[in-house]
Amino acid sequence: MAPRALLIDTDGAADDVVALMMAARAPDVRLVAVTVVAGTVGVEVAARNVRACLALAGCNAPVVAGAAASLERGHRDGQGYHGVDGISGLSGVGSAGEPRSGHRFALPELPAPVAEADDAAQTIAHLMATEHDLVIVTLGPLTNLARALRVAPQAHRHAVARCVVMGGAPDGDGNMTPFAEYNFWADPEAADEVMASGLPIELVGWKLSRGAAQLTAQEASRLATSDSALARFAVAANQAARDATRAESGEDKVPLPDAVAMAIALDPAVATHWSEHLVRVEESDEAKSGATILTPVTLHHSAMLSAPPPSAVPVRVCETIDDSRWKTILFNALGLR
Repeated sequence: MAPRALLIDTDGAADDVVALMMAARAPDVRLVAVTVVAGTVGVEVAARNVRACLALAGCNAPVVAGAAASLERGHRDGQGYHGVDGISGLSGVGSAGEPRSGHRFALPELPAPVAEADDAAQTIAHLMATEHDLVIVTLGPLTNLARALRVAPQAHRHAVARCVVMGGAPDGDGNMTPFAEYNFWADPEAADEVMASGLPIELVGWKLSRGAAQLTAQEASRLATSDSALARFAVAANQAARDATRAESGEDKVPLPDAVAMAIALDPAVATHWSEHLVRVEESDEAKSGATILTPVTLHHSAMLSAPPPSAVPVRVCETIDDSRWKTILFNALGLR
């Protein structure tokens, strides 16, 4: 069987690079491109993180830089949750790209240069139109994908098999504000456009990475002390998020939302229950900007007494996951058995 074509759009933060390593190591995946968007950190630093991570994983997939700001609101960063460079200070650069001293992990870089800014939308549009059964995985703000859909609004109807989106707060409980998850909050206009685009979206909310899905201190220690450089890097890169989780909850846990979404992309059986909704993202109410607003499909049909308009396309929302299965995929990808 031919490997699946996978396109990843990412903002290059700590859980993103773990997800990238999972994809790069998957034996049945052909990583056709990684496009980069400004999010947790600026697009240049994010692209550097991505290139270094892929080099560490032995992957030479093309890396294409994209949007440096959201569609309408400028760059709304992650306020240091993952450290100034997005990977707990390991990259040796700050958020503006300046060299930093004292970093703790020597990362390689791919020799190929990053493409010019804003090429990502064109790259995504081209791949949507040409790759058969393309799987798209988005791990950051949805700016690049929204721009690609504006470039080629019909291309996705023929080529995209799945679009796994890590983002949103389907249960109404955000991590950036009381209502909004970071990726949707960072560019709510882009998120709303993508949710209504007609892509076959599988929405993976941030809270699926909490609870039993988090790495325990024992599991993190197992990775940190392994012979695998990938495993050690995964834990070190997420130290800032681990520290923040401990400060918030008192628990020594490591949440990896983007890696959970990648596990679902690689193995759909990780997701154990789905529901279908019409999804829109709040834009006008600033207090609730980025909130995920769900209308169950059955409720919508009952209210309309007819088929929904063409723009109202149901989105599959992941409700629960198999925590053990997702961690097995992670450990295998990072070189642990």
